[in-house]
Amino acid sequence: MTYIALVLGNNNVFDFVVKELIKYYENNNMTESYQYEQLWIIWANDLSRNLMYLFAVFYSLLTTLIYFIISKIFRKKKGKE
Repeated sequence: MTYIALVLGNNNVFDFVVKELIKYYENNNMTESYQYEQLWIIWANDLSRNLMYLFAVFYSLLTTLIYFIISKIFRKKKGKE
C-alpha cells in the first residue's frame, strides 16, 4: 500500500503540477523566463522521481516491518494488563 501511494501518487501529482505550470508559463508568454527554464530542468533531471520506483520498495518494506513490530509490542502490552 505504501509503495502504491509513493510511486503512483507522487509521480502523478508531480507530473500534473509541472504540466500545469508549464502551460501557465506558455499561455502567458513567459517561456524565456528563468523560472520556466528551471522548471524544465527540474522536470527533465529529477533523479529522485526516476528512482522512486526502486526506493519505494525498500521504504515500503521498512514501514511494513515497523508497523508489525509496533503492533506486536502493543499486543504484548495489552495481554499483560
